[in-house]
Amino acid sequence: MLVSRAGEVLLVNDNAVELFGRPESDLVGELIGFSVEDGHMSEVEILHGEGIRTAELRVASVEWNGEPAHIASFRDVTQIRAQEADLRRAHKMEALGRVAGGVAHDFNNLLFAIMTYANVVRDSLSDQDPRRDDLEQILATTRQSRELIGKLLAFARGRPSTPVVIDAGPAVRAITATLGPTLPHSIRFTADIAEDAWKVSIDPVELDQLLINMMVNARDAMADGGELVVSVDNVVAKDPRTELAADYVRIRVRDTGCGIDPRIAEKIYEPFFTTKSLHVGTGLGLAACHGIVRDAHGLITFESALGVGTEFTILFPRVVVAKAEDATPEPPRADALPPAERVILLVEDDRVVRAAIGRALRGRGFRVFEAAGAEPALALLPTLDRCDLVLSDVRMPGEDGVWLAQRIREGWPEMPVVLMSGYVPEMAMERLTRAGVGAILPKPFALDALLARIGEELAAAAR
Repeated sequence: MLVSRAGEVLLVNDNAVELFGRPESDLVGELIGFSVEDGHMSEVEILHGEGIRTAELRVASVEWNGEPAHIASFRDVTQIRAQEADLRRAHKMEALGRVAGGVAHDFNNLLFAIMTYANVVRDSLSDQDPRRDDLEQILATTRQSRELIGKLLAFARGRPSTPVVIDAGPAVRAITATLGPTLPHSIRFTADIAEDAWKVSIDPVELDQLLINMMVNARDAMADGGELVVSVDNVVAKDPRTELAADYVRIRVRDTGCGIDPRIAEKIYEPFFTTKSLHVGTGLGLAACHGIVRDAHGLITFESALGVGTEFTILFPRVVVAKAEDATPEPPRADALPPAERVILLVEDDRVVRAAIGRALRGRGFRVFEAAGAEPALALLPTLDRCDLVLSDVRMPGEDGVWLAQRIREGWPEMPVVLMSGYVPEMAMERLTRAGVGAILPKPFALDALLARIGEELAAAAR
């Protein structure tokens, strides 16, 4: 772009026309809106249609028709700056995720101890004892707390995820059929689900949580009523991360609510960020959604206008399954619990949690030996005259439960190992996969779930 000393545009090339999004005739003769001093270097924002482009500006002095002038050179860096901002947000989200995961792990241990001791006391009371109602209230509250921590772990990618291949249409239809009738009468709800929606790979529980969070947010955005539409269809779209087109199942959640203020748009996926009033929102709903979509290798975007509404778009990669694999495998057989002489080595660094699990298992007739870490457990194991199963936490000081499982696989290949954890970092989950360890039992779990898992592992080892 050639500019006079007074800042008037004298000449532009095709690149400048494309950058500014205006014809040459509009640009020539205008006064440029930024400094054009010789040697000047800066970054400027340029209005381009309804959007804004970012460009690096360099200025050099020249002579034009015998008069002093400037050459203003622009370099479009819009995409580079957007990628840098995405990277900064990703690092911020990763750091927040680690903090959230650590908090969730410690809180889950406390919650698990409360649940276990409450179960032990309740089971010791007669059905007519009025104290059972009090204990049921305690257990109900711990279950609500467990759901809250589940949202934290979904954001932190610390919840043990068990993705399976499912038909997206029926899965979404099932949860919307359940939630639709619970919406206020002032909200018109429509589910537009394509019958031929492709298959996707996702944890069904997480898909339910994703849709619940989205629909609840939409409901809360329409205090005076409005319209909520959940749709599912198939699309071919370009992945902005790779610039390659691929098949996706698209889920859209659209409301006619208050909309999202552009000033907070970059913060909506951050944990604990909420615009809702105290006691209404936790600030974890969209953070959990972001984590769930990321776990399923999907994409989540939104468009919003204040006073008009918001539409979230989620893309899940299509999964093609061979016909022979379409059938859902039979669930593992859970045999009756083993006789009382069964021996379990319990490995848990938290003293309170270890005592709670040990008491619960002994109350069901198991013989239990305890170790406070992976290394002490590995030293204790050869000294036992018998051990039928090792039950270990994952996160412990020193070597962790994955390391212990690998050592046991090497020394006692037939020994069943059940791992449990309130939070599993992504790196540990990758090691679990490489080690061939089965699904982790997520804390806090009900005693019946633990006993069922132990029964399944012992029955499998006996076959």
